[in-house]
Amino acid sequence: MKKLKVVNDTSQETISRGESKRLFRLWRSYDLASAVLIMTGLALSTLDYEINYSPTRSYRNCHINTMTTQVFRYLSSICSLVAIICILLRYFEKLRWKHRVSYFNKKSDSIAGVRKSVVFMCIEIIVVSILPYPHVDGNVYVPLRFNHDTITICYKLSEILYCLMFLRFFIMVRALINFSSFQNDEGRECCKDFRVKPNMRYLAKCLWTRYPVYFLTGIAVLSLFIFALTLRVFERVTDDLSHMYYSNPMNALWFMVENMTTLGYGEFYPYTYPARIVCVLSYFAGSIIFALFVSAMQQHVDLDIHQRRVYKHVMKIPLAATMIKNCLRYYLWKKRLGTENDICKLHFKALEKSIDDMKSVKSTFHTKQNKRIHDLRKNVKLLNCQVSAIDRLVTSTLDTLVSKNKNVLKMTF
Repeated sequence: MKKLKVVNDTSQETISRGESKRLFRLWRSYDLASAVLIMTGLALSTLDYEINYSPTRSYRNCHINTMTTQVFRYLSSICSLVAIICILLRYFEKLRWKHRVSYFNKKSDSIAGVRKSVVFMCIEIIVVSILPYPHVDGNVYVPLRFNHDTITICYKLSEILYCLMFLRFFIMVRALINFSSFQNDEGRECCKDFRVKPNMRYLAKCLWTRYPVYFLTGIAVLSLFIFALTLRVFERVTDDLSHMYYSNPMNALWFMVENMTTLGYGEFYPYTYPARIVCVLSYFAGSIIFALFVSAMQQHVDLDIHQRRVYKHVMKIPLAATMIKNCLRYYLWKKRLGTENDICKLHFKALEKSIDDMKSVKSTFHTKQNKRIHDLRKNVKLLNCQVSAIDRLVTSTLDTLVSKNKNVLKMTF
């Protein structure tokens, strides 16, 4: 009977582990489904905006196309509604998975985790709920100071809601990052063992460390298109006023490239106040991305240990040959004419110069080598601390297993 009890406990543990993996795949599948649906809704809203925009539109009127249709708005609303249902199921299944794997150590942690999940769920639902609804087309007037006079720019309410829909890209990025190797079942178990929160900041750091260039390129391209499309919506209505023709998407894209890279040639600039706010945000985003690009490229430009060794020898070879040549010339001229001769003094100065060059190169390499040795010793100390912590953890685990096996043997006999 005792042996049967041990076997039953093992089988129940296996079943529980399989159930946790099933719940983990389930909530991630809901996450992916919600991301696909919200991006489908954004694409449908984009089609609705382009189709309903009237060629006679100006900053004074809010005319819409005579062939207007509400089909794309209905489809976008349906996709958003299904996405909200998937978000609710996602958070519900995720909480079930966390309780299944004993993710929360205390009851207070469980309550705090549930509250945090509810807050993030409400934020995502609010973001997904922002869209151009069918038959909701009010006018929004924004003042603008132009040529010592105040005019009003007319926007449709659906256009402003369409711009706010670009916040959905954050949900899409979060869903895609959740499918990285740092967010699978094993990765989350490691985070739990080392008491690391597997949040978005942790994932961004991991992806930045593993794929710095690809990660930054994706963020830069995504930010560029979001800011360019938003700027085009706000500036397109002023084509008759500014004559910059932002109706052409390439003009908006080129201006945003200039703004994010801080070039600013001056042939394009924003007129309306909402577009200026977009430009300021894109400027800050571009500055951060550019600084991170420099840091990422520096990692690829720096020489590794073997390349530095070859570089050091290649730099020393011509200097050593020059020093030996000057030394021989000085010796021969000294033997022939003596040390007081002018030619001998010139060769002595050349010898001193070659020796100083060799010393400067050696000191440069020794300084860099000493810095690398200091960093290496620091990393070795940190590694020793981690190894000792792992050793203590393994020892305690083995002691626990040995004591359990002794208890099982005692119960068996």
